[in-house]
Amino acid sequence: MARERATHELLSGRPERLVQAEQDGELVVLLRPRFQRGPLGRWLQPVLRRPYFRVHLDEVGSFIWSRCDGKTTVAELAEALEAQFGQRVAPATERLLTFVSELRRGGLIRLLPACPAGG
Repeated sequence: MARERATHELLSGRPERLVQAEQDGELVVLLRPRFQRGPLGRWLQPVLRRPYFRVHLDEVGSFIWSRCDGKTTVAELAEALEAQFGQRVAPATERLLTFVSELRRGGLIRLLPACPAGG
């Protein structure tokens, strides 16, 4: 029961990007700051020679990232993913839920709550 509710909340959530990204051809590279918190991190981050971890996404990950706009729900992302890649990403919803959870755990996105009805 609790797992079903958590899955429903995740599907109705709207992922929003928290880090910068750059294009590498058709693919996306996420730029995750090496230090994200605290006064030492704020001081060190700008002076580091390589201030970011570079997270390279594949074609599917890049497709998902481009749609993490804070407006599109995870359920809508699953539909778009299945329409774009078909059987290649089956089961699309389960794979998407895992990917979104990992992005969230890594501090790369946050999940905004579902829009209220009519909003």
